[in-house]
Amino acid sequence: MRLSHFITASFFCFALSATGIADAASSVTGTVTESMNSGGYTYVLLTNDSGEHWVAMPEQKVEKGQQMTLSVDMELPNFYSKTLNRNFAPVIFSSGVQAAGQAATPATGSFAA
Repeated sequence: MRLSHFITASFFCFALSATGIADAASSVTGTVTESMNSGGYTYVLLTNDSGEHWVAMPEQKVEKGQQMTLSVDMELPNFYSKTLNRNFAPVIFSSGVQAAGQAATPATGSFAA
């Protein structure tokens, strides 16, 4: 997916959230079972009762076994990372860590180019 498509989709999701059409409090919680940094992003594999979830967010330090709650900004059924030469199916794009009952706190970095 091209960055311009991701940015357009992100603005579309934000617009839906602002109008109340989408759930602005959407999040995923789990335990980090795997993580990797590449191209300014951190990819984490979160495991919870509903299964495993790959999440991409602006790069930050993450430790295996860490419990995290991340905002769900967008989910793609199939995403190929050129920098990792790897396919993630599906992947959740997140703007950062979300504390219980709060909006996401942006990680250090940005999805913008």
